Amino acid sequence: MHEHRYAPYYCEENVWWLAQEPRFAGLRSEAVIVSNDQRSVAVSCQRASVAGEPVVWDYHVVLAVHGAQGVEVWDLDCTRGAPLAASAWIDASFDERAPFRFAPRFRLVAKDSFVATFASDRRHMRRPDGSWQAPPPPWPIIGDGAHELERFVDVRDTTWGAVMDLAGVRAHWR
Repeated sequence: MHEHRYAPYYCEENVWWLAQEPRFAGLRSEAVIVSNDQRSVAVSCQRASVAGEPVVWDYHVVLAVHGAQGVEVWDLDCTRGAPLAASAWIDASFDERAPFRFAPRFRLVAKDSFVATFASDRRHMRRPDGSWQAPPPPWPIIGDGAHELERFVDVRDTTWGAVMDLAGVRAHWR
């Protein structure tokens, strides 16, 4: 079970809450939005996996925390647990031989900036008929009805944080 606020399929909200936990106060941390131009990133070791196959997410959000032991990644959807050392999380989650259309890009946004600017009215989780693709979390929406999620996910948008490829994020977290 999760000891953090958690709702399946709402990783961005899970990380928004996680980033505010007192255990991370004073630690350099980053919200990491994983996506690509095609919005189809293959991520392994996810709770939503079927028969151990990678899940193809349009995006995924985790928290990277820089501590005395190095960088740890908090991916509340990872079947390997959280936190994991950054290199272990990358190795478990991404196949460097995956076709380019599934290759991840990583947007790193300082924790405080993410917490202050993230907003989602959850429109991305509605079907055309208005029904939910997955039940919404029990807490209120984040951001008083604003919706900034798309700008975080769009790897071409330069508003927040640096965007890098797999090799770049590995080097950044060394």
